[in-house]
Amino acid sequence: MEPLQSFEACGHEAIGASIRTNLIAPMVLTSSFIKYTENYPIRRKVVNISSAASFYPLSGMGTYCTAKAGINMFTSCVGAEQADKPNPVEIMPWIPAWLILRCSCAAEKRRDLPWQSIFGVSITITGLSRPHGLQRTFTV
Repeated sequence: MEPLQSFEACGHEAIGASIRTNLIAPMVLTSSFIKYTENYPIRRKVVNISSAASFYPLSGMGTYCTAKAGINMFTSCVGAEQADKPNPVEIMPWIPAWLILRCSCAAEKRRDLPWQSIFGVSITITGLSRPHGLQRTFTV
């Protein structure tokens, strides 16, 4: 989710790193997967990790929101390109209901950002409740 700042407070290095991690890397991996498995007579599927943040502009999380919105559009474009192929890659975005990542744990503790309630918002949107006592950390 870094950088957790307004755009004008972010350096180009932080913005670039976020876009490379959250948008460009999945695009390159998906492209390579499609290319190198084209002649395999198997069912091929790609699931790109998106976020509810791709639909809601959040102050201080603009780079992350932008990258995840890009993942949604990229996924739709690949789906359109693959639709008429003889062995199309099935592709879809996945928006986790509640996933605690190392970076989101840090974001959740920030009280200086105006979107501190986003974690509650994502729960409300999905209709799911956050598991009590969940302490597991996933590293991406």
